Amino acid sequence: MILKVKLIALFACFVLANNQFISQQNFDQLETIEYRIQNSSRDETAYINASSFDEWAYFSFETNSEIDISNPESSLDWDLAFKRNHIKTNSGLSGSGLGGAYVDTLSTWLDNWATLNSLPSDAVWSNDTEWCCVYALGQGFVDDIICSEQLELWGAFGSTAGFNITNYVMFVKDAQGEVAKFWPYEYYSTGAGGGHIDIRYDLINSISTDCAGVVDGSAMIDDCGDCQQPYCYTHPGGVDFADALDGTCDAGTYIAPDSPSNPYWNENCGPDYTIYAGYHYYSPIPGGGDYGLDNVYTLNITTGESVYFYNEVGYHDVRFINPEHSYLDLPACYGPCDLGTITFEIPGTYEYDCSEYGHAAAGQVGVIIVSDSCSDSDNDGICDEEDTCVGMIDDCGDCQQPYCYTHPGGVDFADALDGLCDSGTYIAPDSSLNPYWNANCSTCIQGDINNDNVIDILDVVSIVNGIINITNYFNECADIDGNSSTDVLDVVAIVNVIIGGRASDATSAVMKSEGNTLSISGDGYIGAIQMTLTHDANFSLDLT
Repeated sequence: MILKVKLIALFACFVLANNQFISQQNFDQLETIEYRIQNSSRDETAYINASSFDEWAYFSFETNSEIDISNPESSLDWDLAFKRNHIKTNSGLSGSGLGGAYVDTLSTWLDNWATLNSLPSDAVWSNDTEWCCVYALGQGFVDDIICSEQLELWGAFGSTAGFNITNYVMFVKDAQGEVAKFWPYEYYSTGAGGGHIDIRYDLINSISTDCAGVVDGSAMIDDCGDCQQPYCYTHPGGVDFADALDGTCDAGTYIAPDSPSNPYWNENCGPDYTIYAGYHYYSPIPGGGDYGLDNVYTLNITTGESVYFYNEVGYHDVRFINPEHSYLDLPACYGPCDLGTITFEIPGTYEYDCSEYGHAAAGQVGVIIVSDSCSDSDNDGICDEEDTCVGMIDDCGDCQQPYCYTHPGGVDFADALDGLCDSGTYIAPDSSLNPYWNANCSTCIQGDINNDNVIDILDVVSIVNGIINITNYFNECADIDGNSSTDVLDVVAIVNVIIGGRASDATSAVMKSEGNTLSISGDGYIGAIQMTLTHDANFSLDLT
């Protein structure tokens, strides 16, 4: 509370002292900062006029207001829409966003609003669909509608035609996929009839979903780009995905998505290379080309890559000459047929031939050379072990890496190495949200946090946001007192700079002599002046 009062007083003094125009947006930013200082999160309320039977009222979390939308199916500017007691999310058939809804009918916000800030582990999101039937004016319940069927559970009409609100625990996602607690708690807000809705919502930044849409789930993207979920296996052949959602099995064996026992993992991946077998050849091209006894086909690959052998014609197999590699042998078949696919995990030289009918002596031999794969985390074409910067070089010459940010203040560089976050938000090295980018550059105007060459209220907003939201936040341009720490003392110093107009030392000055008065003015702060006066023996000097 002390910090809150100090900041409010500080900003008030700044505005009064400068008699300067501050936009409503600036005040909104300050109010947001003040609220987060006190409450650590946003908790918004809003009124929506959804009384029309024909038109949807579109609502934006960003503006906390109704907005005009001409293309709702493709626009990402809206998050929810309301028409009477019906609610849309920007998802599914309603819109192209990442919205959705989840409802817990066993709990209510009346008991849980202040304490419930996370989703249950088995929560599954639902998108908007077309369903039947809703009320049509003068016709009864006959109309199909496109909206969130889950959010219909926020209330229902009773026998007296009054709308009874359930207060069920509800979560929604906005158009960008951000999760919010959602509580529509009034249908007759203004006393002017139904469809005048009051809502309450609170954006939650720490909730993450896996590729299957399960909150804090364990589903993973395999090497083929497919989303694979864990499941519970019961013999013989029983597969239960729902039982595995909580990470354990009530019955059977838990199979992780990337387990060697999971036949679905990478099942849709095509081979990296194909080798064709035929009369006295193994070749990378159908028909064999000129490969054979005098031109043995040698394939160079890296660990983890796969080779598919296809028999075009005749009776052939694949036999590896080194006994240590015999576990890779592929049995013979009459072509055309599939001999099989081999994924090579161990570096080395693999010589192979066809063991049938003297084909090897006739030239049906081949070689596969397997090298260690190169890890290139930042996709710059340089292997990580040779890359001087696995990330991006900022304007200061420092190497910056991506990381995953979890509120409040959690930074995980390892989680971001694959370009995704198992939890939290992915922050690219050069993102405007990354405080480390250009953090060590020495050329900056002290107090100019947003680098627009002007020291004003926006810089105060930026530094306060950094102090509140980032653990051990430091910005060289904000470190006014030079103590290698960015804190509230620097905020006070920046405001003093703005009020006093002392953004930097003067680079030029003008000295004026009017009558018996000598004055000096400059384009910045003048700490002192040195003058040489030439005078006769009879003079007097008054300094003010």
